[in-house]
Amino acid sequence: MSGPLLDSLEIVGFRGFRHLRVERLGRVNLIVGRNNVGKTSLLEAVWLYASGGAPSAIWDILEVRDEAGRPLRQNGLGFSRRERIRDPALALRHLLNGRPDLRKKIASVRIGPLGDSDQTLTLTPGWSVYEPVGERVHFRSISVVDVNIAEDAVLTVKTQLGDRPLAEFPLTADSFSFPSQAGGFRFVFIPSNGLTFREFAEFWDAIALTDLEADVVSALKIIESDIERINLLSDPGRENETERVPKVKLKGMDEPLLLRSLGDGMNRLFGIALALANAKSGILLIDEVENGLHYSVQGDIWLLIFQTAARLDVQVFATTHSWDCISAFQSASTQSEEDGMLVRLEEKNGEVTPTLFDRRRLEIATKEDIEIR
Repeated sequence: MSGPLLDSLEIVGFRGFRHLRVERLGRVNLIVGRNNVGKTSLLEAVWLYASGGAPSAIWDILEVRDEAGRPLRQNGLGFSRRERIRDPALALRHLLNGRPDLRKKIASVRIGPLGDSDQTLTLTPGWSVYEPVGERVHFRSISVVDVNIAEDAVLTVKTQLGDRPLAEFPLTADSFSFPSQAGGFRFVFIPSNGLTFREFAEFWDAIALTDLEADVVSALKIIESDIERINLLSDPGRENETERVPKVKLKGMDEPLLLRSLGDGMNRLFGIALALANAKSGILLIDEVENGLHYSVQGDIWLLIFQTAARLDVQVFATTHSWDCISAFQSASTQSEEDGMLVRLEEKNGEVTPTLFDRRRLEIATKEDIEIR
């Protein structure tokens, strides 16, 4: 087992972070703070870093917040991902500090561990035009001065890790299938509203018939001790009868039950357990980790996260605004040999600054009932 992939974090020019420096991170990290201070943005920055700056990650991050273009559905009709692209420059500016107009000003993003420029990911947007060279077509960079007079100008993004170029790609619908970048890590992101049934099926298939199946069942027993088995099966009662949904076998019952019939907390816990297994030797990101989970089980769930993350070599980043969740995190951290770090984000004079609580400081804060959310 190695140490965490990120022992510290520096974010420059991403969303609300002009320059954020987190000097220490642990195996399991809980991000807290007031609304709109940047908790989810920190997860997204790690997501972008873990992907190596892949265009698919850029669009996924934008789509989670409906910043990519047209809404998912309009007048009952769905748009494909390609059809939803409105204006790449208008979409990408949401990820840049200050939301600059990219037709007038270019700004870059830097994300990586503190003091390690070789492992810092840099993303720099720019403008190019297609030019024929013999039988080939290539990009020629142009300045922002020329963008408004170039009818065929295309927004591109250059990525590099340290001084090493990774890729340059046009930020268009065609870039969705661009391959993952060199230097990226395995990672899984769980949004605040949980995983989709498609993601459940994808993650379950990745661990089916392995020892990790037993880990998932053990996790579900935290809420329902009578669970014996789980699988993803089609549900004839659904509009899409080919869609597979989680079903469980309970002790003493002949017929399987839909997992969701046991409550929202079961779906949330199933997603966390699946994501941990699929993030092996990588990074797990969980937004609003406590959603759907009763306070009485959160201590056991945090202990599961600490223990499984250590065994599978996963680094965890999660957000919360719940005091019960913070208390449960603190309790689990004292029972674990792995480092747990609480990072409190606070805005001061337009800058977001972190305050770090390691195991000892967090124990004091919770005992004294100090407000750290």
